[in-house]
Amino acid sequence: MTRDRSLIFSLALGLLSLSLEAKPLKLTKKTPRVATLSRHPASAAVPTIREKASAHRMDAPSTVFSILTGLNFSYGRTNPSQEGTTRNSFGALMTLERHVTGSFFIESGVGYTQRGVNANLGSFAGYNIVGQISLNYLEVPVFLKMKMPLASPKLRAFVSAGPSFGLAIKRQVDILGVVDIDLSNRFTTADLVVSANMGLQYDLAPGVGVTGMLRNDFGVIDIDSSDTDYYTRGHQLLFGLLFDL
Repeated sequence: MTRDRSLIFSLALGLLSLSLEAKPLKLTKKTPRVATLSRHPASAAVPTIREKASAHRMDAPSTVFSILTGLNFSYGRTNPSQEGTTRNSFGALMTLERHVTGSFFIESGVGYTQRGVNANLGSFAGYNIVGQISLNYLEVPVFLKMKMPLASPKLRAFVSAGPSFGLAIKRQVDILGVVDIDLSNRFTTADLVVSANMGLQYDLAPGVGVTGMLRNDFGVIDIDSSDTDYYTRGHQLLFGLLFDL
């Protein structure tokens, strides 16, 4: 009986060894991952002018205060034509600017402008007598302004236009710097001009900037009560500071 059990055990071991030898081992070959490169290299997106304008509108302060001063070059359009030269004088402007929509703003304030002309008043003893007609005004402009961003995010260009209502505070002719003759009875108290302007704004620091503007004035009413028509004309070159409120 013991002999039979040993024989059976030996046969079982033999069958097991044959089974292991007949069954091959399966090895899995791993394929290495190869990184793929895009044919189109990544590049930084360059903002378009429209995107710049949109970003500027989002960053635009609700109110901007500006103060400007500079040179005023004034003359007049007369009918019939009169001899005269440009009066080189002074101009100043303080405004508040409010954002309306998109790239558009409303700007209004108060200004001081020295208008007039150097006129030939006649001759005496063979010499021409030149007098300076001084027409100085306090004015209230109302401009519609459009701003456009430029290459630098701190730099903007603008154009603006609108009426300016003037109230005369001086109407006289100065002859040779010695004689002053009042012209209140000749020139009207009120004047109305239409201005077309262009300029630049640059941010120095958060809330503070500088600006420069070329202003062109065209009078639309005759301010001379005599037989001669007189319409204001002039150009101003102004520079100043901006403050966000």
